[in-house]
Amino acid sequence: PPVPADADLRSMPYLPLDVKRLRDSDLAATATGDEFRAAVLLWCAAWHQVPAASVPDDERVLAMLAGYGRDLAGWRAVRKVALRGFERASDGRLYHHVVVEKALQALAARAEAAERRETERVRKKAVRGTSGGHPADTVPPSAGPPVDGAPTSDGQPPDVRPFNREG
Repeated sequence: PPVPADADLRSMPYLPLDVKRLRDSDLAATATGDEFRAAVLLWCAAWHQVPAASVPDDERVLAMLAGYGRDLAGWRAVRKVALRGFERASDGRLYHHVVVEKALQALAARAEAAERRETERVRKKAVRGTSGGHPADTVPPSAGPPVDGAPTSDGQPPDVRPFNREG
């Protein structure tokens, strides 16, 4: 299969649509409205299947995913065009090459974002560990601004106190 068996994009509600690619495709140029609708519905279904970018190779399930419910005769009338671009893989599922491409991009982006979050988490933990529990150059919440212009600990009004980064 072209994607990992555990590829799961169900938490990603949007399938990226390459507008120019679709608009200029043979599908858009030659398919009937019903064929086009069935194809797009299968792409959408494939996005949220596990593994992502695939659909089961089962006529009844395909008919349902393509918007035909139990109307197998209606499904069979659009099947050939609706399944254009899908190929059967060794796991017995059908994968659409463009949806696979978009799924792999989404999985890579999600992995990169997770790596960035982990790097930031580690960085923040290190900063907290070296600054007494508070990130560097920040004021702990308990040491917020004086209330109602009350004098600071040095007796100066807050707007007169000289700037001193170290104190």
